[in-house]
Amino acid sequence: MTIGLLFASLVLQPVWWMGLIREWRTSNHRIRAERRTFGSAVYQDQYELRHYLSQSLVLGVLASSLSILVGVTVPITWWIMYTVLALLGMMALPAGGPLIVLVISIAGYFANQVYGFWQPDETTLTQLGFSDWLPANPNFVAVATIALLLVSIWLYRIGGRYNAPQVLTKQRGQKVAEYRFNELTVIPMLVLVPGDWFVSHISFWPTLMVGQHRMTLLFLPLVIGLRWTILKQVPRVALVQLARKVLVLGIVGLVLTVISRFVPVSTPWLLGGLVIGYGLVLGSERLRDQHRDFWFSDVNRGVRVIGIQPRTPAAKMALNIGDIILECNHVPVNNEADFYRALLQDATYCHLRIQEPDGELKVSETAIFANAPHEIGVVLFQQ
Repeated sequence: MTIGLLFASLVLQPVWWMGLIREWRTSNHRIRAERRTFGSAVYQDQYELRHYLSQSLVLGVLASSLSILVGVTVPITWWIMYTVLALLGMMALPAGGPLIVLVISIAGYFANQVYGFWQPDETTLTQLGFSDWLPANPNFVAVATIALLLVSIWLYRIGGRYNAPQVLTKQRGQKVAEYRFNELTVIPMLVLVPGDWFVSHISFWPTLMVGQHRMTLLFLPLVIGLRWTILKQVPRVALVQLARKVLVLGIVGLVLTVISRFVPVSTPWLLGGLVIGYGLVLGSERLRDQHRDFWFSDVNRGVRVIGIQPRTPAAKMALNIGDIILECNHVPVNNEADFYRALLQDATYCHLRIQEPDGELKVSETAIFANAPHEIGVVLFQQ
């Protein structure tokens, strides 16, 4: 009953539904763009929606477990502030904006505590059954740390699994492919809010007693996301590397969480350190990508593989994005037209000679769909 009631409150959470709508629009935009560029979508399914739903559920359980274990307590005024800003940010900010919203909401709460821009009447809060219990402030380090850990796990689970290319034209007309990771999810994280408004109006609403304080269990719609463009690395490798660095920062955050509990006055400085650390991680990975010599560029000898459609013959071959197909069915190929003409040499089988980005040569073979060589599933630069 208690679990069902809590998840029923999630269904009424507008931030979660706004995120769902946003990912639906993102996936539709991607599919239309791929059809314009390649004639058909590289990924026909709306994998962004699937990731949104699955990661919201899995990471929601993990986040709630960590939150209750640590005893994360947040003031009701900040919970309201964050929820409103998250909803507005969902409509206006790019996918990388959610953590910015978290930082802004915490900074806004601290500024309000110092300068009193908005001071809800304590009598009103008491009448509503809530309290803005000040010792909750150190828990903001725990919230930020959990967010970083979730970003790391989320990136590792889905980052670079679906590599949909976008084609750009550089100077002198050279075509290059870039890969954009543009996803977000809303993680329902259970937090403790001082007060008993719910239990006084809904007798069976779950609450906890922490010392002399009654705590109400509420879902915090924690939004995480990233908009990341990769130009010169295999997307999976680049995003896993980023996930590992964020994980290290999250582990540092665990240490800072302990410090903030013993020295609450250090909370703003510790939060600032985590924010700066996250910015440095993102900056270092962006520079790492920019300083590589490799490009996913069109080539004069052979044809560059820039995408592989799932559930096709190409997906069963030893092909990776960035590979250069030198020969198809023992016929040299130098453009897309050459490649498909060579495929017609054998209506049911395909033999490829391939050069990997590091220069190594390999051979791959597979059966193809009878009388449909255009459905082999290799995505190339269009002529």
